[in-house]
Amino acid sequence: MKRAAIYARVSVPRLQDAEEKVSIEAQVRDCEELCRAKGYQVVARYIDNAPYRVKGRLVDPSGTRSDRPQYLAMLEAARRGEFDVIVAWKEDRLCRGIYSAVPLGRVLEETKVAVELVKETFDPGMFFIKAAIGKIEVDNIRERMMMGKRGRLEKGRLWAPHKRYGYALDPEGRLCLDPERAPWVERMYTWYREGVAVREIRRRLIAQGAPPPDRPCGPKGRKDPWPLSTIHHILTCPDYWRGYAEVRAGGKVIQVPCPPIVSRETFEAVQALRKENRSHPAALIKHDFLCQGLVYCADGRKWAVRSIRWRRKGVLRKTPIGHYYCPGKGAAPEVYNDPDCPRTVGSKMLDDFVWGEVSRLLANPGLVRVALEAEIEELQAREAELKRDLERIGRELDRLATERQWVIAQARKGNISEADMVAQLQEVDLQLRALAKEREEKAALAAYRQRAEELAAFAEEYLSEVREGLAWLNQDLTKADAETKRRVFEAKREIVRTLVERVIVHRGRPPEVKFAIELPEMLSEEPLEVSGVSNGCPLIGQ
Repeated sequence: MKRAAIYARVSVPRLQDAEEKVSIEAQVRDCEELCRAKGYQVVARYIDNAPYRVKGRLVDPSGTRSDRPQYLAMLEAARRGEFDVIVAWKEDRLCRGIYSAVPLGRVLEETKVAVELVKETFDPGMFFIKAAIGKIEVDNIRERMMMGKRGRLEKGRLWAPHKRYGYALDPEGRLCLDPERAPWVERMYTWYREGVAVREIRRRLIAQGAPPPDRPCGPKGRKDPWPLSTIHHILTCPDYWRGYAEVRAGGKVIQVPCPPIVSRETFEAVQALRKENRSHPAALIKHDFLCQGLVYCADGRKWAVRSIRWRRKGVLRKTPIGHYYCPGKGAAPEVYNDPDCPRTVGSKMLDDFVWGEVSRLLANPGLVRVALEAEIEELQAREAELKRDLERIGRELDRLATERQWVIAQARKGNISEADMVAQLQEVDLQLRALAKEREEKAALAAYRQRAEELAAFAEEYLSEVREGLAWLNQDLTKADAETKRRVFEAKREIVRTLVERVIVHRGRPPEVKFAIELPEMLSEEPLEVSGVSNGCPLIGQ
């Protein structure tokens, strides 16, 4: 007696009960009847019918995916020889596409396991061809569904999951006011303008029996009739005053008309009040880090920032202090053991040193202007070269896409064998992935024009009166008001981010400031005079 394993799948969980012909129960029942008719012993059932996580993201068990949990478990069991035949409802339940078919094809070649279908006949010779055709069919179905969604949205019609609280759908699917819920939206805005806290608004909504949202859900999936996040969303959603809702479909944002519930004046007053009421616990006060995102170890590890409120002995500081720290500080020695890394540096010491270096650079505006003009010319030349590379990659991608369709068409006509088709498709797909990766890398460098414009704007804005500006930037801020401190810091940070490419820190040695422009030798050799710096540079980690 042959041992059989049943495999069943639905891509979307709601389809399990929507149609009997595709439900899990119908698939398993039909497969069991086939096993009884042929005298097979059912030893295992593998069912993919629920979303699962891939790199932290929930995905549906689509037939185009080769990482379905139960699908992989079935293939591993087949390699161990736990059954002799795989029974499925139809071939598209097993796979829809070359990538999801390759693992099963390898198992069939390595073992003696067979495949039998309830509604179709399984042909190993046509397996990969039918899988490729199935992928094309799935893509066409998705495209038609998205076209239907966009067409429906452009006509102002929605479906239930997209409607906001306070709105209902009329028989034609258009948004209209919900007479039961819309007044509660107005009350929330009125209460908040009167100074009522969000938690008190939540208490009043529950006490007065306000109808909850259709899909209330609190933290960790806890059922909550009125989560605070829902109230915050209602108080910040502009759809309630502007007369339309924005819905995304296929990468395109479509405006769907809806009647306003509150006035623009009320909405803006609530937003201003929320901004005024926003506060942060003292332990979470964020410092102004001049070099945030620019600090690195000698081995290229990017540093992060944090505020420290507690001393080593557990004593609470009156004022938190800022630190730059290496993310590998707490790693195991075998994972991260760089003796040159100081692990942590006080933000004030490093920021003062970097600003001293920048100040010395700005004290020579003529030389800086020459260096900036040379850098701008180089960036513009690299941008032209990059544009030509992107055009070339685009032509190659179009050619490979056409070649891929040609290979599939030739296989359907029987002009090439299945093995040749798989080999050619794999080669084409490798070239496609390589070109797509190259295009992404080139696109990431496409900021050359923006960088050149930033450098030109910097030269125009700061270098004309840089000596007077340095006096203002280096003023004593001990008795300055908060607004002045903020303006000085923002100006310093803009200058640092424009001129500094990265700051490399070392243990027992001065940090190394790499500028975004190539400095003249006579400028880079000048001595540095900054208060609190020993021999021109602070020694870190000693």
